[in-house]
Order: sequence, then C-alpha cells, then structure tokens
Amino acid sequence: MRLRMLALAGAVGALMVVAASPLPAAADSAWVQEYQRPAQDSRCVAPADETPWQSTWSGQREWTPSWSSWPGSGRGGWVCTRTVVWARDTGPAPWVTAGCTRFNLMGQYVNYLGGWSLAAGATIYSDSSCIVTAGSTGPNVVYAANATEADAKCAAVWPGTRASNPGGLVGGNYSCV
Repeated sequence: MRLRMLALAGAVGALMVVAASPLPAAADSAWVQEYQRPAQDSRCVAPADETPWQSTWSGQREWTPSWSSWPGSGRGGWVCTRTVVWARDTGPAPWVTAGCTRFNLMGQYVNYLGGWSLAAGATIYSDSSCIVTAGSTGPNVVYAANATEADAKCAAVWPGTRASNPGGLVGGNYSCV
C-alpha cells in the first residue's frame, strides 16, 4: 500500500487576558497520513508498513475512511486517513493573574477579579476578603510576577506607560506611570 504523508501545523487560538494584546498563537506539529483504498466501501485497516504508534504521539490513532484529491493522478479517490500530533507547542506561559490580594504596606487589598489590571481609582479594601472599602488606588496598577512582565502589561493596557514600584506596594503590584 502506498502511504502518503503531509505536514500540517494546526493553529491553537490565541489567549487574551483582560484588555491586553493577545499572546502569540501556539501551534502543534501534526502529521496527516493517508493511503489509497480501492472503493468507497473498502475498510480502513492499518497498512503493514505503517510507522509504529509512538507513546509520545496523540491525535487520531485509527485509520478512518475519507476522500482526497491526490489519488488517481490528481483526479481524486477514496483514502484512509489519520492525523498524528507528535509535538505540542504550549506557547509562552500566560501572564499571572490575581483575585483579592494584599496591595500595600498599610495592609490594604485590591481585587483583580481573576485578571491583572486595575484602572486608576479602583477600590481599595481594608480586609483580605475584599468586602470593606477603604479608598481607591491612585494611578493604574497591574499585578505581575516581575518588573519585566509588569512593564509589558502596563504597555499593553496603557500604551506609553511603564511599571513602577515606588516602595509602598507589596507582592506583585506595580503602578503604571
């Protein structure tokens, strides 16, 4: 049996967090395999010369009936096909997010609601459950794992701003100025 192999990269949707620019799309490396079958009602069985299934692969292990344009000298015909995913690209790690988190040295809290940015004037709370209000933030703020990530987040939401931590903020909280 003739085994036809095609390369395919399946795009994985971009992930967008809050109001930021989307993260780059990741792609899986896939291998579309087909072989010609004599008729529409012919069964699809694994060819004797097929590449043995690898434990690191995922995707469609079984051969399924289909039609393709390559058999019959480009006139098309019945085939058996499968798609083997042999490498998963998870893309860059997503930006960290937060809920109710300690905000400053005065023991106050802000609630990022599962996101990572708050516009100027967001509510500050006096309790770790983010229920009792105690004021509002000054400038725009972001929650980030480090200053580099904070800079990227500030620029994504408020172009032209950079992350700053004047010393009064704690944890991963940064002002965008």
